[in-house]
Amino acid sequence: MAADPRTLFSVLVASTTVGTLLLLWCWWQNRAERVLMWSCAAYFSGSVAILLMTARDILPEWITTSFAVAVTMWSIGLIWIAGRVFNRLPAKPWLALIGPTVWLIASELPQAYVAVPVRVSLATVITAAYALISAREFARADGLSSRYPVAVILGLHGIAVILRIPFAFALPIPHGLPLFSDWFSPVAIEGIVFSQIIGLLVVMLTRERLELQLRAIALTDPLTGLNNRRAIFERGHALLSHASRHRRPVSVVALDLDHFKTINDRFGHPTGDAVLAAFADAIRQTLRAGDESGRIGGEEFVCVLPDTDADQAFAAAHRLVTHFTRLAADVPGCRTRCTASAGIATSSLDTDTFETLVSAADVALYEAKRSGGEKIIVASPRAISA
Repeated sequence: MAADPRTLFSVLVASTTVGTLLLLWCWWQNRAERVLMWSCAAYFSGSVAILLMTARDILPEWITTSFAVAVTMWSIGLIWIAGRVFNRLPAKPWLALIGPTVWLIASELPQAYVAVPVRVSLATVITAAYALISAREFARADGLSSRYPVAVILGLHGIAVILRIPFAFALPIPHGLPLFSDWFSPVAIEGIVFSQIIGLLVVMLTRERLELQLRAIALTDPLTGLNNRRAIFERGHALLSHASRHRRPVSVVALDLDHFKTINDRFGHPTGDAVLAAFADAIRQTLRAGDESGRIGGEEFVCVLPDTDADQAFAAAHRLVTHFTRLAADVPGCRTRCTASAGIATSSLDTDTFETLVSAADVALYEAKRSGGEKIIVASPRAISA
């Protein structure tokens, strides 16, 4: 079968229909991702627009030309709405109606019917604007590598649409813009390529963010929002490796809430959880941006302080536990003074491992707890190397 305009538009209808079904299925599997719903709506609108254009022998000319072009603009505008939803912005679907409304009003002007290139140029500018705005919106999806292909494809689509303007003035356009003419063949080919790619890229982008969210959940302590044991050990290894290469010290601070079992027994587990959350807040409010912290179990926490010697780590731990005592005083239902103890181990410039540092800090913490609590003890270099 020859690749004439009629064949190309049949393929385009099939392509957008398959894209609609794919996005509908993906959204049905994960209905929390509304970007898939809006992308599906965009594909469906595109399919409707193409079907309207191909029905020129059946439907009134206004529906198959002006209205069909407006639906095409609406479909590209919905991709912009999908990008807004992906970036956690309000959908505001009426934004996608501005361009089609302008087009429908302008297409009713007598001059628009006389000057066909002017009509093509107006439709082109509106459609390209939506495509380029959509590209910018998806490019704002920070931290996701899949955003770049989505933005590039949308940007290229916008540029391809803009290129229709010089052709509209340079090449003769048949009267009435008959759909199945050679003039529309490049439009159909570009539409097929675009529709085949953009839907898959949006699905990939959504999947990448979902995977990152699942990884964050797997590495986060749900009560405190800090790193869990697995995450803090991963990041501790990375920080120690970086410090060793640059021959800089790293300090590990092991912390434990004093008499926490008594708090749970006297005031209940909800109050105990609130005290743990207060300790996590104290960590976030006192540590530096480059420091790492995590809850490794029960009421025990670990902080990793890069580029920090023992004296600096002692000062940081003192600020932390002092601030915690102040915050815990405001915990509802906790009618006792809350304190914490800490043990500190600082790496040498030799071959300390992260496990060795944590173990030494734990031993120092145990000494602080055994001597009554509310103390900070620094492990000796001999204890770390033992």
